Amino acid sequence: MRMKYILTYKGCGQPDLTELLNILRKYNVHLLDYSLSPKASMVELDSNQFNAINQLLKDSWHIEPEKFYKVPGARHTIKS
Repeated sequence: MRMKYILTYKGCGQPDLTELLNILRKYNVHLLDYSLSPKASMVELDSNQFNAINQLLKDSWHIEPEKFYKVPGARHTIKS
């Protein structure tokens, strides 16, 4: 099953994007949003490949599943 993950660079300076893209291509990872690139991106990959990719990237990159939060309503309600 394909899931979305957030990929965040945890090193200093600029990341080696060539190495990163080679790893992502090897595992058929889809780059969904790179608006915060080169420091962070949203990717989609098969969840069964997560551990292998995480091991390859663990020194320079942090990868975690996308999280959803429920935003509380701004309306005030009066209980009677």
